[in-house]
Amino acid sequence: MKTKLLYKTNWRFYYFITAFALLLQTSLQAQTLARRQDDLSLRYQVGDLKKENVQSLKNVLKNLESKYNVRFVYAGTVKADKLTVTTIPQSDKIEQVLENLLVPLGLRYQQMESQLFIITPEKPKENIKEIPNTASSVFTPLEISTLPLLNAGIKRELLRIEKRITGTVTSAEDNSPIPGVNIVAKGTNVGTITDSEGKYSLSVPDNTTTLVFSYVGFATQEVEIGNRTTIDVKMALDVKTLQDIVVIGYGERDKKDLTGAVSVVGAEDIAKSVAMQPELSMQGRMAGVFVSTPGGNPNARPQVRIRGVSTFGYAEPLYVVDGIPLTEFGDGVSGGLIGDIRGNVNVLNLINPNDIESISVLKDASAAAIYGVRASNGVILITTKRGKSGRPKVEFNASRGVQNIPKKFDMLDVNQYTRLYQEAYANNPDEAKNLPPEFNPQSPAFLGNRPTVDWQTPLIQRNAITEDYSAKVYGGNDATTYYVSAGYGRTQSTLVQNDMERYSFATNVKSNISKIFEVGATYRLGYINALDNTRTDLGYVSRTSPWQQIFDPTHPTGFAPSISARFRPNPELGQNTQRPLFLLPIPAQVFDGDPTLLWGVETNNNVFAQQALNDTRYNMLRNMGTAYLQMEPVKGLKFRGTFSADWYYNKRNDWNDFNNYLFSQTPGNPYSGNDGTSKGGYGERHTRNTNFVKEFSVSYNKSFGDHSFDVILNAMDQEYKYDFLQASSGQIPFSDPLFRNINNLPPFSNAGSFRNINRLQGYMGRVSYKYADKYYADVTVRRDGSSRFAPGYKWGTFPSFALAWRISREDFMKDLTFINDLKLRGGWGQLGNQETASFAFLSSVSTTPDYATGSGAGNAVGNLRFGVRLPDFPVVDLSWEVASTTNVGFDGVFLNNKITATVEYYSRLTSGILQGSQLPASVGNENQPILNIASVRNSGVELQLGYNGKIGEDFTFNIGGNLTTVRNRTISVFRDQPFGGEGGRIEVGYPLFFLWGYKVGGIFQSQEEINAWTATKRDANNGNNFKPGDMYFEDVRSAPTEPGKTYSDEPDNVVNAFDRTYIGKTIAGYFYGINLSANWKNFDLSIFFQGIGDVQKINGERWGGESMSSTGVNQWTTVLNRWTPQNPSTTMPRAVRNDPAGNNRFSSRWVENAGFMRLKNFQLGYSLPRSLMSKTGVIDRCRVFISGTNVFTFTRWTGPDPENDILPPARTFMLGLSATF
Repeated sequence: MKTKLLYKTNWRFYYFITAFALLLQTSLQAQTLARRQDDLSLRYQVGDLKKENVQSLKNVLKNLESKYNVRFVYAGTVKADKLTVTTIPQSDKIEQVLENLLVPLGLRYQQMESQLFIITPEKPKENIKEIPNTASSVFTPLEISTLPLLNAGIKRELLRIEKRITGTVTSAEDNSPIPGVNIVAKGTNVGTITDSEGKYSLSVPDNTTTLVFSYVGFATQEVEIGNRTTIDVKMALDVKTLQDIVVIGYGERDKKDLTGAVSVVGAEDIAKSVAMQPELSMQGRMAGVFVSTPGGNPNARPQVRIRGVSTFGYAEPLYVVDGIPLTEFGDGVSGGLIGDIRGNVNVLNLINPNDIESISVLKDASAAAIYGVRASNGVILITTKRGKSGRPKVEFNASRGVQNIPKKFDMLDVNQYTRLYQEAYANNPDEAKNLPPEFNPQSPAFLGNRPTVDWQTPLIQRNAITEDYSAKVYGGNDATTYYVSAGYGRTQSTLVQNDMERYSFATNVKSNISKIFEVGATYRLGYINALDNTRTDLGYVSRTSPWQQIFDPTHPTGFAPSISARFRPNPELGQNTQRPLFLLPIPAQVFDGDPTLLWGVETNNNVFAQQALNDTRYNMLRNMGTAYLQMEPVKGLKFRGTFSADWYYNKRNDWNDFNNYLFSQTPGNPYSGNDGTSKGGYGERHTRNTNFVKEFSVSYNKSFGDHSFDVILNAMDQEYKYDFLQASSGQIPFSDPLFRNINNLPPFSNAGSFRNINRLQGYMGRVSYKYADKYYADVTVRRDGSSRFAPGYKWGTFPSFALAWRISREDFMKDLTFINDLKLRGGWGQLGNQETASFAFLSSVSTTPDYATGSGAGNAVGNLRFGVRLPDFPVVDLSWEVASTTNVGFDGVFLNNKITATVEYYSRLTSGILQGSQLPASVGNENQPILNIASVRNSGVELQLGYNGKIGEDFTFNIGGNLTTVRNRTISVFRDQPFGGEGGRIEVGYPLFFLWGYKVGGIFQSQEEINAWTATKRDANNGNNFKPGDMYFEDVRSAPTEPGKTYSDEPDNVVNAFDRTYIGKTIAGYFYGINLSANWKNFDLSIFFQGIGDVQKINGERWGGESMSSTGVNQWTTVLNRWTPQNPSTTMPRAVRNDPAGNNRFSSRWVENAGFMRLKNFQLGYSLPRSLMSKTGVIDRCRVFISGTNVFTFTRWTGPDPENDILPPARTFMLGLSATF
């Protein structure tokens, strides 16, 4: 086993190294090929020059620039356009060419840098100084544009240079030198860049007073020269600039110009989450966005809710990745047939978070209306990283850590367990005689003297590995940029037999192929290999009888069976082994009597044996890409055509071993579905999601004076197709995974398939206007047509508008110097939700009815014929749900940019919510018709605050936080009739899915208290069958007295079903995040807290662990504090078999505060000094870090975790490294 694991690990390592090498080689070969092609082209051009008799020096130099990749600067006294050349010298060396070209003209050259030459008269001024010639002092195109370049047509005379300035540029963050800083003498074209040690030397005109220092990602500084000749500069990170551009859908916008409600998280915060699920990087970092933790299962998807829950059904936001609106069959469904078909997977795991540049969340209609019927639950825009102009750069990121479950259930040992159930049976005279023999010391089957077996620890995978490695190469020039990345990640669940591997590849390129045409393409590939074979959870195994064994070395499998069984030939089979193909095969063997449970009536499945024998795996592949062509015939007017494709394939393999029945508490006949020789059953499911999006847009932006306009028109066509195919067989002759396949052996094999096809067309127009960066207006109209609805109801129009006023730019605000920026904004709009069954305006056709005619050739079944029926009630006018949103707020920056604040009030009314309605049975429909009936409102306040500070020269810090309140209310439902169960009730005037049950009144301590209570009240649920130690419940309502009502608010001294009432809300009333970060020299520290409040849940695990009424389910150790005559508890009732008083009914007894505050993440990093890195000549930056996730939780919840008791979120500690080359 160890050899296999080592081999597997090495294979992954070599895969990653090989992929990265190929990636790097491809990139470099592409650049080399491009350069060779340029050289061939330039040689051809120079060769043509020989055919010309006379050319100007200017034209000759221009061609030499292209051929040799150099730049020329010449003094104004050199008349390059008037001097002529008749002979063009040829040489491989530019220096030789210039020597032969210029000397005859009375000129000379001086090399100022490896690519920069100054041409002057024969006797140049002596005070012209060289720019330092180092390996890193190569001018980028951006920096070259600051000089008087010949090919740019600049004809300025070189100014007389008289003063030389030297110095060093370092980072204010860690005092490390910064190579490549652009330094320009203000008001001139004279400049240079820093070398690899951050040093520079620059000679400037004598009238220069200021130097300008600029570098990407740092704040530009202007420094007065004065009489100094040495000027050292510390450059600070420009955080504002890094976050200034916000992706808003169909474009970008400066943050200061936003009018809608948009939250953004950048690459830096995304990297801190160190999670394989991209959604978790938003958790707690955005106002208005709630992200749950799915637990320790790496395949599970977090639940994302934007500004509350506004519908009964589909509440997932729309995800848009690089402009592609994602569509997934069964998205948001976790149960039932659809949930089973979809599987326990998160397709967003196929996107590597290391490739994500930013995540923008469009929260209100004014921001999200551009996506129409897909945007009622909000829109999440995921923008991946792009290439950047400049030399090729390589980034490498690696992290590896361990995960553990911080807490498990405290359960009774065998002795405590035995005594509890002996007491519970004794407390119920009707059940005392039924005490199972396993609890009876007088019985030979007594098990109460066996050792205690811990069922939780073997299920927990201690120090589960999580690791992630990625590499990327990017670069480009003014014309073309590129980006290529590859990654490998692996995460093991904190429970055994559950893990995920991800391989990812991404690339994109953008090129200006001419002055008016731009093309671009993005491609993303993801592959996941997931094992989902745990088949249980901590809750189930914790309730297992503590005397039941897990392992049995004498058994062939090594595991202890749960049952024993004998078989006999099936008498139904007889002499006739032939059956009609449409009937199930007759099993060759049947149970000879009922199987015997080996560990008592509460024998559980031996899940460890089932995990070893059975297997469930997923293989997922995703191809996602976008290509576009853009034309800009005149400045500001752009025509853009885009084609996007998203193809996702999911294969699920299931193997169930023949011997699985031995380890099941409810065994099925293993001979069913096979001829008696099978080794097990095997099934495959193949699902394919195909999503094509075609778009054409026209945009125009224009500024004149203080006025700016931005107009975009867009047409979109989206086609979505889902194909499902499954096949299985119970007749598999081989158990080896390599030989498992599905043969066509009816009646032992079966197959089925279905498909789902939808189409959406939309037209959108948006007009944006601003005046003097002071007044803003946005108007958007979206019109969508969906194939899901009937003719005449397919199309809908969704308008929105938003206004903003930057009041801080008004003259009357200038005296308020503590206000750096203040913007008031508000908006209104409508959004749609089309997520309903396709073609719901028609009835489906069911082929399940069948009938028989005659008896055939003596066959009792006869000749079977299939029929059809129409089980639905068609609703022709079915349409989308419509969400109308209103929001007002302000964004402000105060106290010299130290404090930032955003405060916003929102209100969202969702109307026309799809709801099933009850019709009289006489109508004849089997399924409830779905109608646009109900409405729900969400409202609340969002608050986001931040403070940036500095202490001394080396210590900087940031404190930030966000808070969101949510008030959720149901406004209307069908005939105002409440519906839904006790765990998720929907009623007008209450929050969605509230808890509905009885309110606990107390615990009877004596018979006298029981007599006093029953003298005036009656519990209809138990007929007042109370004993001391039983609970009583409040009488709060009574039967309805008015037509159309379901209850009366007047008590009637009878506790019955009408007394069930509101006992808790499941939608959090508020959630928040707190961010703390600091930097000191080369160290950085970030701490992040996340939490929710004003939310309640039924503690289902405590319900099962404290009920004390079953035939033998193991209980929590808290039951040791149960009511007894010697321990008159006021919080926990007595133990009693079968619960005759109804102590365990759905009530406030089980409701707990599910709020918490969690130290979600911390990260401590150290960046190696740049002075040290520069000496390597290869590494630009290198940072190492240690991080922790889900470190500890503050909560009053009594289970392992308020978000997930049965598979708690993993506590993770990681070490990581990131480097740039």
